[in-house]
Amino acid sequence: MTGLANQLPDLCNGAQKWITQLEEKTIGHLLAIGDVKAILAQTIGKVKTTEILNEAGLQAAIGQNAGNSIAFGAFRNKVWNALRKAYPTKMYPGKLESVTLKEDENVVKFINDF
Repeated sequence: MTGLANQLPDLCNGAQKWITQLEEKTIGHLLAIGDVKAILAQTIGKVKTTEILNEAGLQAAIGQNAGNSIAFGAFRNKVWNALRKAYPTKMYPGKLESVTLKEDENVVKFINDF
């Protein structure tokens, strides 16, 4: 897991890219909660990992080895949503220069979708 954690992008730049890379690199592997806890702990530290697991409703998995072998799949969406909430994708205003808004397009919707 150490090698994998080092291959992932910086989580502080947004969770979505990090999640996508993790999913691509682990495709075909059945991850357990303990695997994800280890990767998160190496990436963001124990305290922030605990916060993410709390947000995802996995209090029982915090600081215990008992649940480490449980398949991660059932908890995937909750953990990913907690990560996205803690590490939202950063928007770079410079990217807006190359994007055009259609006349009939709602500005607020356009920015939220961007």
